[in-house]
Amino acid sequence: GIEAGASGLLMRDALDLSHLVGGQSLGRVDVTSVEIKPKSAAKGFAGDRAVVHPRHAVKRLHSRYKLQQHLKKAKGKIDSISEYEPADLFSSDAAAKEKALRALVASPQNNFCAYKNARQVFPSPPPQAAAAEEEEGISQEGAGGDHHASSLEQEIGVSTGELITILAEVLAQQQGTLDAVRALQERDVYGIEGIHRLYRRLLPSSAATSTQDDGDADEDEDEDYREKVKALDQMPREAVLECLRDYLIAATFKDVSLIVTLVQERCRDRTFVTLRQKVESIPNGGVVTRCNGTAMLYHFQLVDTDMKHVSKIPVHYKLDQQIASLANQFFKSSPL
Repeated sequence: GIEAGASGLLMRDALDLSHLVGGQSLGRVDVTSVEIKPKSAAKGFAGDRAVVHPRHAVKRLHSRYKLQQHLKKAKGKIDSISEYEPADLFSSDAAAKEKALRALVASPQNNFCAYKNARQVFPSPPPQAAAAEEEEGISQEGAGGDHHASSLEQEIGVSTGELITILAEVLAQQQGTLDAVRALQERDVYGIEGIHRLYRRLLPSSAATSTQDDGDADEDEDEDYREKVKALDQMPREAVLECLRDYLIAATFKDVSLIVTLVQERCRDRTFVTLRQKVESIPNGGVVTRCNGTAMLYHFQLVDTDMKHVSKIPVHYKLDQQIASLANQFFKSSPL
């Protein structure tokens, strides 16, 4: 139930298009929607100001998404490592976008989901789907449900290859939004190790002036790391608060969802004439031509943009330490 005094925001169904034509019914036509969680576009923690302890240097070599895949596999959350790289989806290169989409279809986890008339069809939900529980920021993924491409094709009536081509074209037309999301993600300039140190400074019992942070060993630290830590420890309170705000904004946009809602155009239907005029007149709508020459109308939305709470910082830090620790172990035995 809803708690007394609680408030919320009532929003339109992101999987529906009827609101674009004044609530008119689109008739007996299938509406396909795809939800994509693009994740962080950063290829590694390579920013000049990012605080990365030398013993966690592996974080500078690989994307956060790739490193976290290994932690999820070790915890039994997924069966295999995804080949998806978020930077490919954000790229302006069409081939890179298609590569990213193919990887998402091959291993959707909770990052790629397709709906037909607002009903999830891919990955097909398990028979008795329960609400996914989160454990330290890692959701249950890959359990139950069919995620073979053939099941997707059967449900939506479009080949996987053509769907990927359509989605890649939609994303290309909406590149400006992807660039904006990436720019907001880049407001995290110090990384979670640096941000956690700043966060601890604001706590009453924080030992923020200590050279060591959460057990970091002096013998592992280099001069560059010490200088960055020193700069953080000397940062004015106002600047600290601004850095925390920027991190939370970045964290929010590293966890957004993109929703593409598609419908096959019916040229002789007045409702569809109105719908086409509408999607062509708004910045987040448009038309993609299918391989058979027919038009596919689309509506593109960015959702899950509610701001992350500051209490997430220690949770993110703990998860980051787990990721780095496992990555170091794996990296010693074989390349990622």
